[in-house]
Amino acid sequence: MVGVDLSTYVFDYDLTMAILLMNADGRIYHQYGNRDASGPESHLSMESLTRVMRGGLEDHAAYSPGKIGKAMKEHSVEELPTMAERVKSGKAPKCFHCHMVNQAHDELALRKKRFDPSVAWRWPGAKQVGIVVDRDDQSLVAEVFDGSTAAKAGLRAGDRLVTMGARRVRSEGDLQWVLENTSDRGASVPVTYDRGGETDRAVLKLAKGWREGDAKDLWRSSMWRLSPKPGFGGPPLKPAEKEKLGIDVESFAFRVNYIVTWGANSYTGRNAEKAGIRKNDIIVSVAGKSDFESMHHFHAWFRLTRKIGEKVPIEILRNGKAKTLTLKTVE
Repeated sequence: MVGVDLSTYVFDYDLTMAILLMNADGRIYHQYGNRDASGPESHLSMESLTRVMRGGLEDHAAYSPGKIGKAMKEHSVEELPTMAERVKSGKAPKCFHCHMVNQAHDELALRKKRFDPSVAWRWPGAKQVGIVVDRDDQSLVAEVFDGSTAAKAGLRAGDRLVTMGARRVRSEGDLQWVLENTSDRGASVPVTYDRGGETDRAVLKLAKGWREGDAKDLWRSSMWRLSPKPGFGGPPLKPAEKEKLGIDVESFAFRVNYIVTWGANSYTGRNAEKAGIRKNDIIVSVAGKSDFESMHHFHAWFRLTRKIGEKVPIEILRNGKAKTLTLKTVE
């Protein structure tokens, strides 16, 4: 990423793979490579990539150069404040990677002593408006969630998206691009689609806060920087272990095998110890919740839903005996 103009090559820097189909004048036709919490390859397939590339060639052939939009000042990752300081001090890495763009932005945010949780929902996917597209044919709507924004707009499974906003839709990444550039304060986004060979129009009416999703869907590594942090964690119990301990096998429970008493976040571990958390404790529920789908879900939920200074009840089993502890969260 050395010297790459971040105002021209715009994409989600958290992705494992991002592909831009663009003109030499800077016009981005399409973006490919989105993902969700199920894994980095959730939206990737050779068939869908081939479709996007073929569509991109068609759009390139029909392209008429014009005004691209408001020009942004060119800037590169090594010019971002915290990275620029490393360059100046001679401590910069020899190679800059995509994830370092997020790292530089996050480091700057942390200097303000409060990491903005809204960045957890940057580059929202189509699911945020109630649409699931086909993995191999990403302009084809595979599912529309009942009661969602898309459903209220009249979209159905089987519709083929043609445009969203001003973007020709060839991929999930195209939908993501439009949504990323749509205000979280609420907006109306026009959509054209093909249904049974006839083109129709719809309007997605997005309410204030529409970007925010469920904690279980948060896959970004930046989640770990959010506060408050529990200060402890460990492996989920297997069904046989829960059964032996008399815990409902359908409930989520985990054994504490680490308390964060090292590094910059050591204060969170000390806070957990102050609340009475000990290694080998079995965490049965947190604030009455015991339906976490994974440890990642637990950590994301804790950071997104708990407030600084809140007293969080934690039910544990220690040596076979039930006990309720109270953890007062810290910044």
